[in-house]
Amino acid sequence: MKKTARTRLIEERKHRQWSQQKVADLLGTTQHNVSRWEGGITTPSPYFRTKLAELFGKPPQVLGLLVEQAVEEPLYDGGSISDVPNRPLLAADHRFPLWQVPYQRNPFFTGCQDILEVLHTHLYAPRTATLARSYALHGLGGIGKTQLVVEYVYQHALEYDAIFWIVAESTKSISTSFLHIAKYLDLPEQQETDQQRLVAAMQRWLTSHSHWLLIWDNVEDLELLQHFLPLAPHGTILLTTRRQALGTMAHALELSPMAPEEGTLLLLRRAKLLPVFASEKQLNQLAVTMPTEYAAAQELALIMGGLPLALDQAGAYIEETGCSILDYLQRYQHQQPRLLNRRGISAGAHPHSVTATFRFLSQRIEQDHPATADLLRLCSLLHPDAIPEEIFTKGAIHLGPLLAATGEDPLWLNEALAALGTYALLQRQPAEKMHSIHRLVQVVLQDMLEEAEKRIWAERVMLAVNAAFPHVEHDTWPQCERLLSQALLAAHYIERYQVISEDAGRLLHETACYLYERGRYSEAEPLFQQAIRIREQYLRSEHPQVIDSLNSLANLYREQSKYAEADPLYQRALHMCEHTLGSEHPETAEIMDGLARSREAQGNSEEARAWYAHALAIRVQALGAHHPKTLETHKRLIALLHTLGQHEKAAQLEVTQS
Repeated sequence: MKKTARTRLIEERKHRQWSQQKVADLLGTTQHNVSRWEGGITTPSPYFRTKLAELFGKPPQVLGLLVEQAVEEPLYDGGSISDVPNRPLLAADHRFPLWQVPYQRNPFFTGCQDILEVLHTHLYAPRTATLARSYALHGLGGIGKTQLVVEYVYQHALEYDAIFWIVAESTKSISTSFLHIAKYLDLPEQQETDQQRLVAAMQRWLTSHSHWLLIWDNVEDLELLQHFLPLAPHGTILLTTRRQALGTMAHALELSPMAPEEGTLLLLRRAKLLPVFASEKQLNQLAVTMPTEYAAAQELALIMGGLPLALDQAGAYIEETGCSILDYLQRYQHQQPRLLNRRGISAGAHPHSVTATFRFLSQRIEQDHPATADLLRLCSLLHPDAIPEEIFTKGAIHLGPLLAATGEDPLWLNEALAALGTYALLQRQPAEKMHSIHRLVQVVLQDMLEEAEKRIWAERVMLAVNAAFPHVEHDTWPQCERLLSQALLAAHYIERYQVISEDAGRLLHETACYLYERGRYSEAEPLFQQAIRIREQYLRSEHPQVIDSLNSLANLYREQSKYAEADPLYQRALHMCEHTLGSEHPETAEIMDGLARSREAQGNSEEARAWYAHALAIRVQALGAHHPKTLETHKRLIALLHTLGQHEKAAQLEVTQS
């Protein structure tokens, strides 16, 4: 770069008191690139010349960034290399890299600067390096792997002697890519009909050259790839794949969903509500001038789970139809499947819709692993963010014939989970034995189920979660919390499909008990009420389980000082318990103790004293004088007697306690 341009870029940056990293963030590039521009090592491409001019608010010629004549290069698919869209242009004293990249640069590419930095750190090495470096960018379909690699090669094209792109989905697509590269390099074997000879020629070229970047996009079969890789390469290999397990093939870098802020920005850019090079100031202005649209964009980014494909698809729809983001959000809430299936125009490197992408993967699993497909259906109806593995194991017997084996064969379960991991459809945290699934994968999978199938799987979810959910006591709180989100979702299915069974009543009751013990009364109340309705309908009205739920709901009301609601429930439960279990049963004493506490809290001390005394007598007889529940009632009665001024009676009870 000319000295004038270097110094003016430095002056403009320092005048604004910006760091090189600040400039890089505003431009959507790396600090490494900015440093090389200011050092005169490389020249900004036309793309970044335009962005620099916009950033500093001055024409390119004032900044010394006039586009210089490009060097002529060999033909690329019948046209001059300078005609290739978004091809990086270099100054006359620089050499073009050999370039076979089939995609234009995505002007809406947003965020991911951290992963781009990490990728560059791993991939780029000084020209003295002779050994190959192999890395793989993996993640869910539609997560933006290809787009990120496209952005990487456009940002760092000048650092390689050659960049070649292989479409790696199949043997045919790999062979076709090799043929295109061979023609571009004008290899003698470009007319070769024997595939093996063509591959061997490409391997020889790669082995005899260095400082190249070879991209294998969308790798499906790692074993297939082994047949095409050079044996002693002297460059860098970058894979994109959905596979999580790569063995010794490559070092893995996972691409995660976009952060909410990045997702919001991508949506606004793609919908053309913000300029492509919008600054943070422009984004903040939009939040002020169009608060409803901005809030809708934020909500939509969350609903889409940070999946770039879905956000790009939504933005394309908004641009093409002219609707607002708020309109789209409202339509999406009622027409999810239809909108997720509409890709729109200008699909670029990912022409398939969200629905098509996940349907294809689901069908592949169904074909190759039927039982694993059932596991995926199960996960589609579970809470997506925290799926405990014990649902698959303890609840296996309830999950249909294909999954029943998982409870007895942990190796089978590992194989099934590995198959889902192959397509990145289920993420596993081995240490916690937890799993997660993207929300949009769930939307597509649920849409593939008929309503009758949904009901079957919803009931299976309820049964499996119930099998894993423990009886609530202090020691089981951690396990209850681990399963809580799944239990609450199961409660929704019980209500939606009107499931009437003992298992449904039990899960509702235990979930409510846990919420009650953790002080989450407003959440526990409807679950207790639902448990009572189901238990009364499925069991006889005076069944002990009905009594238990009535008493628990009465306790909840008492804790909230809702005595008008609590006392009738206590009386009803007491009557049923005496009739069913007997007047001297410990459960009868349990209800009496609760009723006494309610009466005491309301100031009915004499009535409370009588109930405490009756409960104490039963507990001493049935449980023994030193049982914890007996001692609890004993202690409450003594305290009440002191309150009533009956200190002598209290002292007598204290003697019996000791």
